[in-house]
Amino acid sequence: MRSAAAQDLLKKVVKRKNKIALTKLSLKNVRGIGNLEIAFSENVMAICGENGAGKTTLLKAIFSALAPGYAQSQGINLRAQDANVPYVASPLFSVRNDAGAYVEVSNADQIAALICPEGDTPKVQYVDAALASQRIKYVIRNDGDFESALEGAPQITDDSITLDWRKTITGRSYSEVKTYEIEEYGNEPVFPYFEVTTAGVTYRSEDMGQGELCINYLVWALQRIPSESFLLLEEPESHLPPRAQEALMSYIMHRCDQSKITAILSTHSQHTLKGVPLKNLALLARAGANVISQVSPLQTTLHESLKIVPFKPILVITEDRSAAEFLIALMQWQDDDFFDHLDVTWVQGWSDINEILTRLPKELKKIKIVGVYDGDQRDQLREHLHWPYKYLPGTGDPAEYMVAATKANTQAFADMWPDRRGDIAIALAMQAETDSKDYFLNLKNALGGGFDFKELYRAATYVWLTVPANQQSALQFLGDLREAIKS
Repeated sequence: MRSAAAQDLLKKVVKRKNKIALTKLSLKNVRGIGNLEIAFSENVMAICGENGAGKTTLLKAIFSALAPGYAQSQGINLRAQDANVPYVASPLFSVRNDAGAYVEVSNADQIAALICPEGDTPKVQYVDAALASQRIKYVIRNDGDFESALEGAPQITDDSITLDWRKTITGRSYSEVKTYEIEEYGNEPVFPYFEVTTAGVTYRSEDMGQGELCINYLVWALQRIPSESFLLLEEPESHLPPRAQEALMSYIMHRCDQSKITAILSTHSQHTLKGVPLKNLALLARAGANVISQVSPLQTTLHESLKIVPFKPILVITEDRSAAEFLIALMQWQDDDFFDHLDVTWVQGWSDINEILTRLPKELKKIKIVGVYDGDQRDQLREHLHWPYKYLPGTGDPAEYMVAATKANTQAFADMWPDRRGDIAIALAMQAETDSKDYFLNLKNALGGGFDFKELYRAATYVWLTVPANQQSALQFLGDLREAIKS
């Protein structure tokens, strides 16, 4: 989902009026929190703060306050801070009646009827994907006969919409995802087991990295939540790179919009919080044994708490378009949020970079400029430049590297587009004798519509990066670029 569309969806969810809204929670003498009263914005609330500030404790307290019996069955219990005094966890709801008016509800029996209707799935779910996925891996790896648990287990294959969401969040080209629901396995709660296929290769939950398994677990968990429920999410960004965090947040908002879900999540990630209004944030801080909170915190305070460093605009200039796309692909490959703040552009050769770095005065304070030359410029003497510069990996033209890598491994290049593999293989064969100057232009023309230079350059760079030595030189370059930007 494009960033603008994701932000529009978030705004839509934030503004919507749900039938049941949690408006306030009062906690007294709760262990790990103390006394705390916190107001909630409708539909979306992010609980943030430094590690140890009490985010997890508060999220569990919300769960226990909304559905004490159900929370206890999930192993979550509140305790008194002072053992001689009972604790209090009192929620206040605003509920729309049949006449369309909202009335306050604080009576425990009425709340129980709203949140845990008899015979129905409770309308509150606490989800800790990181913890659950770790447990799933442990269970699978320590059961030599786990395959037998799959026999007769309910299973479902993703529809196209769900599959597209998984692909967007994970960054993997899934062609099929099958989910088994393991319902009766010792004392374990119901958990999913995944079988995915990508580029003709099928693998399962135990073969996934922690981040990939967390994403798939969250997609499964969010699909199971009843409409008009409360979703309590424990740090959904765990084990995920920045782009995946933002894509996952878009999916969470998609499910909230679809099923009128209220989401309350704990986080210390600026990427998860991207676009969330300050009025929908509660910033926590630790004051001894107690927790204090501020809803709608000052942005400066929030940034300080989350260690968000405001960046000045950074412009990186390369010799030509192929060099720019090569550089962008390297940054995307490393997936370091540091590089999200860079704009990359290109000029007409190394002499233009020299001109810019010489003419623009170094006294400019609101922008940072870095020149990036092709590797074949390493031996050239450069004096009187006002701005830092670096050289791309290697000792040649990056376009030549990308073309050579593609010609040497046409299958890996074609595999980047599983649905068009045959067309791409033929187009690549037609360019076998084409030189690097015209290679990608001719390839784009041969493929017709649906492809742009950016995609082709990125795929070629990723093929180049399959060589371990190239990965090392890329990492060295990106580290040097980072230092140049910081200088």
